[in-house]
Amino acid sequence: MREIFSFKTTKPEINPVKEETLPEEKAEVLPFAPGEVFDANAEVQKLKEYHSQEGLEKVAEFKEKLKAQKEGIAAMQQKVLAEMAENKDYKLNDILALVESEADKYALTMEQRGKALDVVRLMHKKNLGIQEVVADCQTETGEIDGPKLYNKIFGAPAKGEVRAAANPYSLYFRFNNMDDYSYVISNAYKKHRELEPDDYVFAKKMGGAKLEKLANKKIKDVVIVESPIFFNRDDYSEEILTHERQHVVNGFIHEFHLPDFEHGLGKYKELQKQGKLSSEGEAEFFRLAVDNPKIESRIKDEICAYFKDGSQPKYISKSLLRRGTIYDYALDYNYDLQDGDDVDLPVEYMEIVEDGIIAFSELLKHGYSLDEAISILYSEPLLKWPKVLERMVGEVSAKAEWEKKREKYISKIVARDKENIKNEEVD
Repeated sequence: MREIFSFKTTKPEINPVKEETLPEEKAEVLPFAPGEVFDANAEVQKLKEYHSQEGLEKVAEFKEKLKAQKEGIAAMQQKVLAEMAENKDYKLNDILALVESEADKYALTMEQRGKALDVVRLMHKKNLGIQEVVADCQTETGEIDGPKLYNKIFGAPAKGEVRAAANPYSLYFRFNNMDDYSYVISNAYKKHRELEPDDYVFAKKMGGAKLEKLANKKIKDVVIVESPIFFNRDDYSEEILTHERQHVVNGFIHEFHLPDFEHGLGKYKELQKQGKLSSEGEAEFFRLAVDNPKIESRIKDEICAYFKDGSQPKYISKSLLRRGTIYDYALDYNYDLQDGDDVDLPVEYMEIVEDGIIAFSELLKHGYSLDEAISILYSEPLLKWPKVLERMVGEVSAKAEWEKKREKYISKIVARDKENIKNEEVD
């Protein structure tokens, strides 16, 4: 979802929003032998067997292969999305063959290969669902009849103008009437109920969103809606569309890849092995392996989507971490439950989010594109993003250096000291 708060009055200086295009082919010298399979997790365990100079050499070799594989997966994702976007009549087998070829090239494991193929199959399935839904809602010129499609999906006639557009993996609605938008984004359409005052309050905070749990399973998780506030502002509309489409793509990956939950479960097992868990083991399990990872997964999805739409780091930190943010699920982090708009987010949570924004910003600074940075980081637990940055750029940041980066990328409206909350914009 995209909040109203953080929209800019000027176009962003960096991170320009662009449609997916086929990446240019570059001459690559890869560190993998023909037929090699590089399993990073298994290789990390093997490194423990080496010592002295041999150990240093093995670590350097590991980092080189890890970097090459992650960059390769990013390139593969860009190629798949671009091929789908540029060729509406693409053949599923052609896309699957592309994935297989790239998987061989970058020494992917069978698990990595399988997940990539599953994502492509799911995207294709949704593409067929979109085509089926819009088939009888088109004008004579082949354009989508927005009001007719709105009525078909949401079960009520539109009161205002509705524009709809589709790409191979998303369906997009724009409204000029707040009733139509509020009816959808508040989920009132699910029970066909009348709109209530709180529905409008909620809708006016939201620039746009990817809808969840549509009755029509064929288009579940691919429908995007945009606030009427931006109906005549194509520049902001482009940001909404780009932001929400990234959520859609992330959602496909999330169906088959759950690194935050795997990391949380690993932490729980390690503490259990060390005898450091409290007697309330079940509560600890849910906090470390279920509840916190769920929040970490959601917030990294937002970080990626904000960067993708062109938002700057300080705007992102203000959107996610200021008092009264719409991303209030953060209040549940570590069971730090609070109510009301004027409360502080958990300090540990704020630091995790800030570190994520810094890591993403630094990857861009080191020459990675937006799509590369998203691919590299989204497949990792949010808690490990700083470590991933170190492995990708070959630099280790001391604590003092990291604090300087915090000053550079994080808005001063965000205060981690609960005794000294500053709730004014100063930058």
